[in-house]
Amino acid sequence: MELHKIEKQKLLSEPLSGDALKLIRAIYYTHLELDQDLDLEIKLQTVEHLFKLNDNESSVQYIIKLLEEINEPLLVQNFKFYREVYPIKLLVFCTYTIKDHILYIQISEEFLLAEKEYMLDSFLSH
Repeated sequence: MELHKIEKQKLLSEPLSGDALKLIRAIYYTHLELDQDLDLEIKLQTVEHLFKLNDNESSVQYIIKLLEEINEPLLVQNFKFYREVYPIKLLVFCTYTIKDHILYIQISEEFLLAEKEYMLDSFLSH
């Protein structure tokens, strides 16, 4: 049996904007505070307060823009997840929906592993 060797990789094509970094860290720390639950429900009002936004459609569109930025796919080479090794794996931070002023998020366990173990420029788990 061959041992899997983890190689640190540059996974971000470009750095996240300041607001995107602020949002992804807020989501990540909420995940940690909730005993590492991968499924989160966050009131949009909470996110709007984080960025000092008013409660309107343009604020929702700005939040969606940030969510799209933090979900830029990462291409990880030689990725091992639960004994399965993938020569190439595309990962996103989360899936999300917005309904009735609630942001429903499911964080990707694969992304968290890649960010922690494979990413040279990690920004969450350092």
